[in-house]
Amino acid sequence: MPVKVHSYKLFDIDNSQSKVSEYFATEEVISLFEAEITDRSNFYFVSMDDLDGDGRIHKDKLQEILNK
Repeated sequence: MPVKVHSYKLFDIDNSQSKVSEYFATEEVISLFEAEITDRSNFYFVSMDDLDGDGRIHKDKLQEILNK
């Protein structure tokens, strides 16, 4: 069953460099990460199997799925 995923930004601090990554996840998962949906009009429907163990998908992997 497909789930609706929204875009959100995640700030990673790695070796004292901060990096912004864009992920897509359900509203429930985004709230667990205490993040904000970046754009409510930017959403997709994906299979639960496409999501990683944290219940999200990186924008690059989502793009690969959409291009199939």
